[in-house]
Amino acid sequence: MFDYIFHAVEKEISGQNAKNLAHEVTRFHRIQVSPHFREAALWCCNQLKEWGLDCHVCEFPADGRTMYWSYLLPDEWKVDSAVLEIEGKIWADFRDEKVSLIQRSHPVAVEAEIVHIDGDDEKDFQNIKGKIIHSPLSLEKIKDLALHYGAAGILTSGIREISERTRIDVPDAVHYFSFWGEKASGFVLSPRKGEALRKMVRETKSVKGRMTIESSLYPGAMEVVDAVIPGESDEEVLVVAHLCHPQPSANDNASGDGALMEVARALKHLIDENKLKNPRRSIRFLLVPEIHGTVAYLASHEKDLPGMVAALNLDMVGETQEVCNSTLLLERTPHAMPSFVNDLAEVIFEKLTHEIGNFSGSTKYATFRHAVTPFSGGSDHLVLSDPTVGVPCPMIIQWPDMFYHSSLDTIDKIDPASMKRVSILTATYAYFIAAAGEEEAQWLAFIVMEKAKERIIRKGREIVTILADEELKKHGTDKKKQKDGKGRGIEGEKERDATWDYVGQLDYLLDREIHAIRSVKTLAEIDTEPLENELKQVVSAEKERVKQYESAPEKENQEECTWVPVRVYPGPISTRKVLLDMSFEQRRAFEKKQEGVKASRLLETLAVYWSDGERTLSEINRLLTYEIGQSSLEFLKWYFGFLEEHGLVELRR
Repeated sequence: MFDYIFHAVEKEISGQNAKNLAHEVTRFHRIQVSPHFREAALWCCNQLKEWGLDCHVCEFPADGRTMYWSYLLPDEWKVDSAVLEIEGKIWADFRDEKVSLIQRSHPVAVEAEIVHIDGDDEKDFQNIKGKIIHSPLSLEKIKDLALHYGAAGILTSGIREISERTRIDVPDAVHYFSFWGEKASGFVLSPRKGEALRKMVRETKSVKGRMTIESSLYPGAMEVVDAVIPGESDEEVLVVAHLCHPQPSANDNASGDGALMEVARALKHLIDENKLKNPRRSIRFLLVPEIHGTVAYLASHEKDLPGMVAALNLDMVGETQEVCNSTLLLERTPHAMPSFVNDLAEVIFEKLTHEIGNFSGSTKYATFRHAVTPFSGGSDHLVLSDPTVGVPCPMIIQWPDMFYHSSLDTIDKIDPASMKRVSILTATYAYFIAAAGEEEAQWLAFIVMEKAKERIIRKGREIVTILADEELKKHGTDKKKQKDGKGRGIEGEKERDATWDYVGQLDYLLDREIHAIRSVKTLAEIDTEPLENELKQVVSAEKERVKQYESAPEKENQEECTWVPVRVYPGPISTRKVLLDMSFEQRRAFEKKQEGVKASRLLETLAVYWSDGERTLSEINRLLTYEIGQSSLEFLKWYFGFLEEHGLVELRR
C-alpha cells in the first residue's frame, strides 16, 4: 500500500546530502534561547526556502516570566568569552571548545582556591564558601550542594553514565552540562583533565584557579523553524527534530535536523515533479528547541491541535553504529495514547530491513542493528503524545551512543547510510498519512489488527510459560526452581508479584489495541467493528489457555485510593519553576523521594498521561503496572499531592 511512496523517496533521498546538511548545522552553537540558536534557525529556514518550501521562524517571548502551559521560558543567554585558568595556564576556553563552559553560566570574574570533592556527601561541602570546587560527578549531583554552601564556581569532570558508557570509556570527552535558572557559573573538564586536577590539588598545598566569563542574561526570544508542504485540508502531519545543543552536537541532534530537511526537500521535489500527488493533509516540519519549543509552538496553536493527526520525532538518527555502539530504535507511543502510527512506522521499518539476501536468495535481512521499543520519553514526542495534546508521535532514535552529550559527538560519526534509512522511513510515513483516504485507512486498520494479534499472542505465550514453570515448581518437578522460589516475570527473570492479574493483563491489552484500531478513523470514517470482534476472539482463546493453570493467581484485595487527579494544564507537567523556588532542603527531600523509586520519572510522566479527570489513583496505579510492570501507589499519592500543593493538578478527594 505504501510501496510506491517508499520507492519514490528511496530514489530521491540522499543520505550524503542529509549528512552535509547536518554538517552545516554543527557550525552553530545552538543553546536554547540564545542568539547563537537564532543564527542556526535562520540558516535552516533560508535553506528550506531555497527549495521552495513555505517557511518562517516563529518567535516566542523568553524572559524568565512567560509561561507556556506549565513550562517557563528562561531569559535569553549570550556569551562573548569564557576562560578557565589554573595556576596561570588555560585549562578551558569557550572560544576553542564551546561545550567546555557550563551552558547558561552567569558572568563572573573570580580567582580562588580550588578544592576537590570526590562524592556528594553533604558534609564535604560545608567549608567551600568562596572557593572553586571540582568534582568528578555530573553537575546534577553537585550543583545544589555547591550553591547552597557558597562555592564561587563549579568545575565538573563528570560524565553522565548511560548504557555501555562510563567515564573510563571516554576519558577525553567534555560533557555537555547546563544551568537552568540557577545563578551559577562553571566549566567542564574531561575525565582525564579532571584526574590531573585532582592529583594537582592533592599534591599541592594550594591550587589557584581563575574563572572569567563574559555573558549576559536578558529578556529575549525563543525560535521555532516552521516549514510546510500544504495539503488540501486543514489537517496536517508533523515531523519534528530538536535543533538545540552545543557545538558540534552532530548526532544529537544535527543528524535529526539534516534528515528532516532532506525529507522536506525530497517530498517537495517529488510533488513539484508530479511523481507524488499533492497530499490531502499538509506536512509540517518543525525545528525546535527541545521540549520548550514544542510546548511553546503547540500552546500557541491550541486551536489547531485537533487537525494534527500524527507526528514523528527524529532525535539522534545518524550514528555510525559500529563506532557509537548504537542500535536504531523505533519508540512507540505511550499506552495512554494508542494509535495506528506505531504499526505504520513499524511496517515501513520492516521494509527497510530487507537489505541483503542470504546465500540462496530466499530471504533478505538487515545489515544494521534495530529494535522496536516501548515509550521511554526524554524528547519532543513526550509532549505530542500526551493525551491532552493528542498528537500520536513515535520517535526514531539511535541508542545508546558512546559520545552522547559530549565534545566527541562530531560529524565523522554520522553515517550517510543511517541518514538515508531514517529519511526514507520518515518521508514514507509522513506522506502516507498525509495522502491517506478510505482505502488506505481500511488497509491500515487491518495491519493494526494483525500486529495486535501478534502482540497478544506473544503476551499469552509469555504468561503460559510463566505459569507452566510455576506448575513444575508446585509439583516438585524442577528442584532447582523449587529451591530458589523464583518465577519468570513478564519482562525477564524477577520475582512475580502474587497479586499479578494475568487475565486482566490480556483484557488491558485488548482495550488498548481496540483503541489503536479505532484511531484509524481520524484518517477516514470506516467500520472497524469486524476487526475488533476478530481481535476479541484471539484474546478469548488466550484467556482460556491461562485459566487452565491452577497457579494462575486470583485478584487480591489491594489498598484503594479514590483520589481523582484533574489536569490543570495541557501537556506534560514541568516542575522546574516550582523546584527553583523551593529551599535547598525541600529540593533535597524531593530528589530523595524520587531516588527511592525505580524509574520514578517515567512513572510520573505516565501517571499524568493516564489522568483523565475520571480515573482514581488506584486505577492509574493498576494501569501503570500493566503498562511497565511496576508502580507504587504510595509514590503516586506523594507525587500527586506535591503537584496539587503547587497548583499543577487538582485532586478530587
